[in-house]
Amino acid sequence: MKVNELYNAVALLGFENDIDEEETFFPALNTALHDVYRIVPRKKMSLLAHYPPASLVADTDKILYSGEGLSYEAEGAKAFYIEISGKGNITFKDGEKSISGVPDVTFDSPYAYQTIRGFCRDNNGMFPAKLVIDIKTETLCKVKAVAIYGDIASAKTEDIPAPGKYIAYSLGRIFPDFSTLFERPKWSGGNTLTDFRIEDGCLSVPRDTAGDIELTYTPKIHEYTVNDNEDDVDLPDEYIGALKLLIASYVWLDDNADRAQYYKGLYNEEIALISAKHRDLNPIAYESVNNW
Repeated sequence: MKVNELYNAVALLGFENDIDEEETFFPALNTALHDVYRIVPRKKMSLLAHYPPASLVADTDKILYSGEGLSYEAEGAKAFYIEISGKGNITFKDGEKSISGVPDVTFDSPYAYQTIRGFCRDNNGMFPAKLVIDIKTETLCKVKAVAIYGDIASAKTEDIPAPGKYIAYSLGRIFPDFSTLFERPKWSGGNTLTDFRIEDGCLSVPRDTAGDIELTYTPKIHEYTVNDNEDDVDLPDEYIGALKLLIASYVWLDDNADRAQYYKGLYNEEIALISAKHRDLNPIAYESVNNW
């Protein structure tokens, strides 16, 4: 059912005056949906393409003292990732020449790690024949991670991954409607992921694996506005009747508590009927281990 059709259905429940859409109907609709969603399981399936880029260079955990330097180089490089603390300077060159599109970086982060990443194409869109990264220090520095990649799947700087055993995906950025995982991730072939991490909305998967990952997640609750009148209500059809009763209850809540309670009671009865229909009524069979 579309939002404007739901509005008309609620209006037919006996309201003498038109229901103000912006001030009354949509706040009631959104509040009611939050309540119904506590009962109705909501899930969505999407595929995550997990094909980690191969590192041309990967290095971790180097200590550099004041005045020391460290260099990395790779042919066919397109992107780089550096995580470092301390104070110093980093230059990026194509062999002996500077790269017009990649400026030098001065870092000054004594205790926290600073992340420096980007693509090494010049202003003409050309990549270097041989990327040379030189790190020069002014203080004690810790190089936590350095990686140079020949290719990655994304053209966004923030998607250039850190080196390490796991590669992390920000699920909320990849799937804008992502809220929480509904069930354990699995490979598209059906096998469950046995080694993964979830932290702060990021899914970390071992770098030495590859394939499509099937993610079943609970999507964010959409907050409807007057601009959504032609959109479908995100709810199974069998719950629409209950939803309109609950909306009516919220519409009446401030003006007539008795009517609000009346429609809330009808809503509870409707939900009970739907729940009973889905209840498993098959008898439970017990089998004794002692053959009684």
